[in-house]
Amino acid sequence: SVVLSQFNHANILLPQWVNQWLQWIVVTPNMHQIHHHHQLPYTDANYGNIFSLWDRIFGTYQYLPADRVVFGVDTYPDAEQNSRLKYLLALAFKPYKSPAQK
Repeated sequence: SVVLSQFNHANILLPQWVNQWLQWIVVTPNMHQIHHHHQLPYTDANYGNIFSLWDRIFGTYQYLPADRVVFGVDTYPDAEQNSRLKYLLALAFKPYKSPAQK
C-alpha cells in the first residue's frame, strides 16, 4: 500500500503504452493526477489509491492525456497572485465565503 501510494503520487511520466496497460490493474501517476485537475468532472474522478478497478466499477474513472492535466483549484484562478507568499499567508486571515457567496 505504501509503495503503490508513493508510486501513484510520484511526479513521473510513464511511456504512454506502459501507462495504458498498467492502469488496468493499478493506479498510475497519470491516472491519479487527473484527480488533481482544476475543473470538473476531473476533480471528481480517479479516487483509487491502489487498484484502478474501483474507479471503473463505480463510474469515477476518467481519462485525460498527461499533457492536458492542469493542476489547481478553479476558484482561485489567478496564478500570479496565488504564487506570492504574502498573499498566501494572508488567506488564513480572510473571512470564509461559501462558493454561493463568491
